[in-house]
Amino acid sequence: MWFKEGSNDGKEKQKPKVIKRFERTVKQHSTHVSDWEEVHHIAKQYLWSNAKNSIRSAIRKNPHLTEDEKLYLYYVLKAAPCFYAILTRKSFARPHKISSLILREKYVHNLLLRIVMKENQQLELHHCVITKMKQIWRYKNIVGLDKGHRTLISTSSGNLYGQKLNELLNKETERLNKVNRKRNQIWALMDKHKRAGNHEKAERILLNNFGRKKYNRLKHKHDETAKSYINFSLNQFYLVEQPSEVITEDLSFVSWNDKFPKHIKRKLSRWINYIQERIEFKCNLWNVAHTVVNAAYTSQVCHKCDSFGERKQDVFTCKKCGTMHADINASKNIKKRKTDKEINLITPYKEVKRILEKRLTLTAS
Repeated sequence: MWFKEGSNDGKEKQKPKVIKRFERTVKQHSTHVSDWEEVHHIAKQYLWSNAKNSIRSAIRKNPHLTEDEKLYLYYVLKAAPCFYAILTRKSFARPHKISSLILREKYVHNLLLRIVMKENQQLELHHCVITKMKQIWRYKNIVGLDKGHRTLISTSSGNLYGQKLNELLNKETERLNKVNRKRNQIWALMDKHKRAGNHEKAERILLNNFGRKKYNRLKHKHDETAKSYINFSLNQFYLVEQPSEVITEDLSFVSWNDKFPKHIKRKLSRWINYIQERIEFKCNLWNVAHTVVNAAYTSQVCHKCDSFGERKQDVFTCKKCGTMHADINASKNIKKRKTDKEINLITPYKEVKRILEKRLTLTAS
């Protein structure tokens, strides 16, 4: 059996999660537990809140339990000594509050174990382990990052990371479009039979064509592949460039309707927050400062002369300075925005445009 507990002995690890920007970071780990005796000692130390919520839900939905048995299980979940005694298959005296309840004790205890245990004999406990931060940089190195849909991140130092992300997301988007198109056709056929009064045929179509197991399994498989690729690309950036500070744009106030076309929004909407979360986590992990700046017009202005230019896919064209890579140009503008005293994080985009145009006028005169 596997038991979620702190260890670094080469066993399977859960994905890390940062709570806040502290001097230390928080991880979740897995380790092997040889028998139930160890469970009794380990389980007392760690958090059961998520697991207990799932167990309560399963108890509430179980039609075979009597009201007394449900009350008994709810009480056991709150009483840690009773709960751990059941997990370790040890007998215990019933507390006074539940002593009068009528129940099938052996059945209820085995049911609770079956709910807690998974089919592959895994018992999950999630807990926090404090680990020291690892500083990867040796000297001051400030890097601006631009997140995009063609390339995961582009840096102000002129490097691109995660160039296959777009291809990976495109494949899944096309697959889902094809699957959903077929499901819509079958749904329309089912509606047709319903309107014609052939309810048995409609029920058979509904029963045999709209399962979610395979659909969800393939979707989960793609999500895990995409997460793995995103983390691999971000690790490459941090280890190769060794930044002391990372500057990213704040996209929380950006209008998605104006910024991206529909097919790009479909791909990016699920991942933009995850990418930002992983950047923040890795900054915490490697003691890298993280600064967020105003995103307005960073991709529409030339980083050399501050003139407005034209962007077509990966190419940015400035009438004065010529062509350059659009994402790298944006990342250099993001880096410059950190020291801009007139444009702060909450400056409205119309005010940002007015400031930029005023600077161009002063430069021309």
